[in-house]
Amino acid sequence: MGVHIGNTGIVKVGANTVAEVHGWTLETSAVAVTTTNLAAAWETRITGSKDWKASIEVAWDETDTTGQEVLIEGASVTIGLYPEGGGAGATYHTGAAIVERRGMTVSRNNTTMISLDLVGDGALTTTTV
Repeated sequence: MGVHIGNTGIVKVGANTVAEVHGWTLETSAVAVTTTNLAAAWETRITGSKDWKASIEVAWDETDTTGQEVLIEGASVTIGLYPEGGGAGATYHTGAAIVERRGMTVSRNNTTMISLDLVGDGALTTTTV
């Protein structure tokens, strides 16, 4: 299948599935290092280091002691981001990360939400279950 719908996605901390995930994002980047000399009319570049970061949005569940409650600011974790679920043959992204920020949003007539920002600590691997 070439197209996927977001409601099959999951997030794992180590082997544990995080409860009440409402969404997540993953961004990868590479630094473009300029190699241009002073006399050149056009910029030239080479690829420098790579980086990745992720954001996760969950409905707060304090009983999720092996998922949400592990993702506290400063924690070093192994995160798994599964865009198409965890079934056999599903693609996922995994890597070591540091929880950089944890925020809580409480508003009238809405679910209490936790937002998490993680930064990669080394390579991000894309593989299949």
